[in-house]
Amino acid sequence: MVPAGGGNALTLPAHRHAVRMEVGNGRAPTWLLAIQQQGADGEGLNLFRFGDGFQGFQKLASVQPDASHHDRAELVAVGRDVALVYAYEAPSLAASSRHDVWFQWWRYQESQDTWAPEPPVRVFNADSATAYSRALLARDSRGRLRVRDAADPLDTWGPVRDAFSDGIYHGAALSAVEDGKGGIHLVYKDETERLYYRRFDGTSFGPRTLVEGTPDWALQPAVTRVGDALYVFYNHMRSAADYEVQVRVLRDGAFSAPVALDSRTSFKGYLSALDVLPESATEVPCFYGDAADANASGRVMRVAVPREPGGGGGGG
Repeated sequence: MVPAGGGNALTLPAHRHAVRMEVGNGRAPTWLLAIQQQGADGEGLNLFRFGDGFQGFQKLASVQPDASHHDRAELVAVGRDVALVYAYEAPSLAASSRHDVWFQWWRYQESQDTWAPEPPVRVFNADSATAYSRALLARDSRGRLRVRDAADPLDTWGPVRDAFSDGIYHGAALSAVEDGKGGIHLVYKDETERLYYRRFDGTSFGPRTLVEGTPDWALQPAVTRVGDALYVFYNHMRSAADYEVQVRVLRDGAFSAPVALDSRTSFKGYLSALDVLPESATEVPCFYGDAADANASGRVMRVAVPREPGGGGGGG
């Protein structure tokens, strides 16, 4: 797909780097994908577009062109427009006036069938003593984007409760999506570096189910819900520099057997998927970094599970 300066081009899995846009008027859906190219071909954070089946892939526009500052973006579809937030992301973080958080609208232009940016708005302004990182967008059940009011007190959180007994490897090693019924599907890596699934029913988490039992530091999930089916993508480790992208599908409380989607010999990591797709979707894609090893330059790649609109699809 696109060259990138490292196999972690799509970190973090919690970020939703892609959206599927339906604009009506007989036009086919369009996919938008934000990629931090980390200096490859001199590029920084860019927005790309393509159609179903990966047709017509092209760069739409630059979001933040300075490749020396590794901003990552999260996208949320709001009608025919896109709400986008971007901020710095790296393995380490130190105070810097460069580490701001920016919000930006990308408005749909019907006459040209494209999206154009409004000027970005700085949400959090860093300085020599502060830094901001890994910004996410929150949208509630009424479609409202939620932000903290700067005047709100910082000590009004409720009491801390244990969600479940096992620990989580770290915050980058999980993927979650609402289940359409008031609950949440959660796939996470525990402290033994294995993937597990739990469902939150609105009150508590249910028992865990093993999804991937081969432990590895780079193992990460990315999930997509289509109707009542949950697609769980992950990178199965075969050796230190050889990973396989696999998918399992949760239907009616049971997981399908793993299906291999990309078995080429290479490091594959930092998977990204859309949170929810409509029943009309003909495929369920997953994007990931592909390189000779975890520290080498590489490319962003894509696989997809085909499905019948309004019905089942792939993954067993």
